Amino acid sequence: MTTYQAEQWQQALSSYRYPIDRASELLFRVRFRLAERWFNFDLERGDRDDTMRFEARFREFAPRSIEAWYEVIFWKLASSGKLGEYLAGRLVENLREIGYRAPDIWNACSDFVESGGQHEFKMLQELLFLTSGGIPVASAFPAFMCPERFPLCDRWIAKWVCRYFAENPAEAEARGLLLPSEAFLRHKKATLALPGDWKFYSQWTRWCRTVAEVLSESTGFKWRARDVEMAVFMNARNGSDLLALLDGGLPRLH
Repeated sequence: MTTYQAEQWQQALSSYRYPIDRASELLFRVRFRLAERWFNFDLERGDRDDTMRFEARFREFAPRSIEAWYEVIFWKLASSGKLGEYLAGRLVENLREIGYRAPDIWNACSDFVESGGQHEFKMLQELLFLTSGGIPVASAFPAFMCPERFPLCDRWIAKWVCRYFAENPAEAEARGLLLPSEAFLRHKKATLALPGDWKFYSQWTRWCRTVAEVLSESTGFKWRARDVEMAVFMNARNGSDLLALLDGGLPRLH
């Protein structure tokens, strides 16, 4: 791996931003009449350090407090603006109505983190009342629980992988990446979802783990699977030159 390649990835990670408007956050708390300690985080900058603190907050409170799950739902969706806030509100309303307990959802997420299986992921979706099978929101929770091994997976990631395939088809296939489902590619589905996009999500996770190992060895900085996803997310959203391939550094995935 060249110094240029390493620097390009490091710069993409350093530029990571996923800000949440403080006023919207507080209004959401008031809407659902939650205690003041909830939705009381500072993500207006939303850089890697801020986000890692938010991840740690989730791990501290999520095993016993359903409100910690509400916070991550809001975080994932509210960046899309008013529509995202509306969808977050609908999802929280559903969760409050069906009354699943935080320990049960935590255990389901833990089961998936341990197994990595589709069945366990589907069980997590069901406890989160993600009836459409959508992957993006559900993928946030294993990524927060175990960021060393799990990345998020959403439309920005899908767009980046499609671009990777378009520019480097042989490399993408050799390294084990897969394209999203035809339903997503042909815009028949607006989001990645089970069952069609399970293999895409699964292989994306494996790829991020492998790249994290290569980058950690090459840069002397401990990369997590989540960090690889953060760098890719920013590269996709900014429309920058495609992140450099890690020539010779990635083993083939099977």
